[in-house]
Amino acid sequence: MTAATFVDLKTVMDDKKLGSFQLLMISLCALVIAIDGFDTQMIGFVGPALLAEFKAARPALGPVFSAGLVGLMIGSLIISPIADRIGRKPAIMGSVILFGVFSFLCILSTSLQELTIWRFLTGIGLGGGIPTALTLVGDYAPETRRGSLVMLCSLANSFGSAVGALLAGEMIPILGWRSVFVLGGILPLVLFVVLYFALKESPRWLVMRDGRSPSLISIMKRIAPSFSLPEGAAFSVAYEDTKGIPVSKLFTDGRTVATLLLWVIFFMGYLNLFSLSNWLPTMMASVGASPREAVASTALFQIGGFCGGIILSGFVHKRGVKGLALSYLGMASFIILTGLLSTQVYLAMTAVFFAGFFLIASVTGVNGFTATYYPVSIRATGLGWSFGMGRFGSIVGPLVAALLISFQWANQDVFMSFAVPAVVAAGALMMIPRPKETTQMAPVTA
Repeated sequence: MTAATFVDLKTVMDDKKLGSFQLLMISLCALVIAIDGFDTQMIGFVGPALLAEFKAARPALGPVFSAGLVGLMIGSLIISPIADRIGRKPAIMGSVILFGVFSFLCILSTSLQELTIWRFLTGIGLGGGIPTALTLVGDYAPETRRGSLVMLCSLANSFGSAVGALLAGEMIPILGWRSVFVLGGILPLVLFVVLYFALKESPRWLVMRDGRSPSLISIMKRIAPSFSLPEGAAFSVAYEDTKGIPVSKLFTDGRTVATLLLWVIFFMGYLNLFSLSNWLPTMMASVGASPREAVASTALFQIGGFCGGIILSGFVHKRGVKGLALSYLGMASFIILTGLLSTQVYLAMTAVFFAGFFLIASVTGVNGFTATYYPVSIRATGLGWSFGMGRFGSIVGPLVAALLISFQWANQDVFMSFAVPAVVAAGALMMIPRPKETTQMAPVTA
């Protein structure tokens, strides 16, 4: 095949405006992320109800919270490299069916120990959902909008968590805590059916396997209806070596320092995110908030994050790592303020809103940056392993909070201690080097 028979897929996709087909694919991914967010956070919503039913002390919730997060870490590390090998769609669908089935089975729990097991299994599916869905968003997005679209779709996680918190606040007093898990199981099972019929594979992934495949050509016709592939031609992309283990490629071509720094940033960001979102209802209840107010604090936290992500997305996109670093410092400031106001319920809830505003904007901004940093052949692995390090932080965070509470630390001191990871993340962001670019054309299957 001569060079004249190559058609650069990237050029065709980037020359077109974001069309209805791409928006549909991105919206389906956002739906996965939203339901994933609800299922991930719902264990925090039911925390006070679990303590009441099982007559347990607050530190007993630490292992329950962290079990699902251990599963999330394992799922991120395992499922994301699979998505780079067998495709984005099967990895997403596998994740959705896993966390749907095991979320539903949580209703069988008769003790905190049993619930811990079910949450661990649920977490494996949840761990693969977000990074793989965000990878597919990045694959369908034009290059100039990839970071901002990944960041905005990441906010679906906060939206799902916020809606879930509001629903849980109404459902638990009437139907009990198990009703939240019933909803958390039904939603992904319905979504699985929708994805089976509507979701399409990534064209950027398909082109690395066969630039003339009927699936790829069909998808490209929907993305660029006016474009016609010349007879005998094939789509191609800038060369990426797909041989070897995807994880090892995170440390090649000058990516080692950036990969390690991104892992630190994800670890610190998710340590804060899950510490606050999991413990907020229980800690607010301990200072006199009603059950509805306690759950509403998590909703305010997530709503603040959703607003922050939308408002700050343009700023972060233009300013890059400097904008993200400033967002992390804003997060640290309002976490400290939340601690100072922790004994005054309504003032604390206001500070919680702004802590979420900066925290979730920071985390979603790093998601967008990471999706643009890694090339297509290792994009799912790069995001997945970064999320895996973040999930490790999300395991450590709630356990550290439980430990501090067991040491009789005041809520004020527990909250304020989580400003430190935000400052560390801001510093790591400023140290990330620029990625290298490749221009050589990739081979195409005849």
